[in-house]
Amino acid sequence: MSNKHNSLLLSVTMLALACMSIQLRYMSTAATVTAAATSSPFITEYPLPNTGAPRYLVQDTNGHLWFTAPGTNAIGRLVYTSTVDYAYTFYNIPTPNSEPYDLAATNTTIWFTELAGNKIGKLTIATGVIEEFTLPTAASAPTGITVLPDGTVWFVQRAGNKLGAFNPVTQSFTEYAYPRADALLEDIAATQSGGRVWFTAPGVQRIGSFTLSNAQFYDVPTASYGLPPYTPSQLAVDPAGDPWVSTTTGLIGRFMPSTVQLFRWYQVAPTETALNGLLLKVGGGKNELWFTESNTGFAGQFMTNSGGSTISKWRLPITQSNNQLYGIVIAADSATWVADHTGNKLLRWSPPYFYSAYLPYITNKE
Repeated sequence: MSNKHNSLLLSVTMLALACMSIQLRYMSTAATVTAAATSSPFITEYPLPNTGAPRYLVQDTNGHLWFTAPGTNAIGRLVYTSTVDYAYTFYNIPTPNSEPYDLAATNTTIWFTELAGNKIGKLTIATGVIEEFTLPTAASAPTGITVLPDGTVWFVQRAGNKLGAFNPVTQSFTEYAYPRADALLEDIAATQSGGRVWFTAPGVQRIGSFTLSNAQFYDVPTASYGLPPYTPSQLAVDPAGDPWVSTTTGLIGRFMPSTVQLFRWYQVAPTETALNGLLLKVGGGKNELWFTESNTGFAGQFMTNSGGSTISKWRLPITQSNNQLYGIVIAADSATWVADHTGNKLLRWSPPYFYSAYLPYITNKE
């Protein structure tokens, strides 16, 4: 893949910093950059104009991409217009060196965690105003975040070893201590009903759930029956309320509570591969899963039918070798967007995604 640009036009517009009267509420400095993108047959690169090092990303209802940019202590937005033109805007976080980590979107708001700042943040899309809310547990290192249908914001704490819930109306926190120590909680996702949240606990090689109605934890080792457990990373919840989970050993697992083994595992990459971002799309009797790899520069997709049998499975290098790829989303036009943390860019992966005659790696092991 070429990184050469025939032309690179940069125009920077700095919006004025507006101070707000409410404590911890600011209008961020928004730097907008428009430039030409570098294209290859299916991958288009959108380099950041700064050292933002994008990690995770989400899409709002207008189709705009939002991402955490820990390298510049900001939340970034990409407005995509075509393969030859795009615009970045950055919203600076008031707390210095906050290390924005994960984020979630509603119709009006971007919520995000501050890994080093020990806060969750709220960015109002219409105004660019950022508010920050300090967590009750000191140095808790919040990581994954999600928003329930009722608007409650849930997150996990890597160092605090807790689940947290934030009520935006009362601006109050409730925390729930996970009973297993040193779990290094990482990701969180909610069921469609909002009655339960699932989370990954890589420190103890488990996934768990928390039922809101009775405040009860449930967890299970991420393992095949009789074998050592795998280390989970990210998860996605299907319409039935059951999670799929990525691991650091090239496996994706489907939690199947009605079976003896509890999981069905799919080897989608070599065992030394650290899978990270995970995206699930369900429809037409198929489960379509997209994943990124944080130690290879590869990403991939595999599909199963509703019964779990594999329909297709493939992975491709979409950036430089060994680049760390994290967040992944699918746009309305079916293009897949990936955050290239090491390469400091967002990647647009367009259909049909690959030439079937040149697939470099397919595995049939399950």
